[in-house]
This record gives sequence, structure tokens and C-alpha cells, in this order.
Amino acid sequence: QGCMLLFSQTTGELETILLDNGHLTDVRTAAAACLCISKFAPAKAASLSILGTGVVAKLVAEYAVDLGFGGIIVSSRTSESAEKFAAFAKSKGWAKVSIESYAAATARADVIVCC
Repeated sequence: QGCMLLFSQTTGELETILLDNGHLTDVRTAAAACLCISKFAPAKAASLSILGTGVVAKLVAEYAVDLGFGGIIVSSRTSESAEKFAAFAKSKGWAKVSIESYAAATARADVIVCC
């Protein structure tokens, strides 16, 4: 569950309640992850590993597509989730998507995002 409360700048009174079911939190979390990647990743980082395949992981994949990585490595608890995520990532512009175990994904990646 999630909501946003909008208040009047003039009076401070509640103007409206937007029920977004946590969407803003998901977007903010993914955006913060990508900001950290862009500012703190090693200069020559070539591979991004995303551990998890949920809503935030999909948003990270979508937002990070233009950060200069050669591809992404995805890990999930189930192969079905990983396959669906890989198809989603390709639809968002990732040319190279590999599915690997958590151990392999963390060993090979230059940057790791846990979602």
C-alpha cells in the first residue's frame, strides 16, 4: 500500500490524496539505484548484475539501459522468473542478457544491484 498526500503551499491544508499502491516508492528506489550506479560504478564497468526480478528490478533494468553497460546478468529464485525478466529486459533495449546463478552473477559482474 502507498499513497501521496498533497498539501497547499499557501495554507498547508491537505488538498488531495493520491493512492498509488507504492508505485512512487518503487520508482524512487530504482532511480536511486541508477543514480548510485552512474556516480559510483567503476569507470570501466562493463557488466551489471541484477539480483531479483520484481517490480524494482524491472525499473532498474529500464532506467539503466543507457548507462553504458555491455549487458546485464539476471539472477532469480526461479528460472521461470528469470526467463520472463530476460524477455522484459530485451524489450527495453538490452541487447545482451544472461541468466546465471547468484554465485556466478556476483562473481562476474562489475556492478551488482539487489532488488
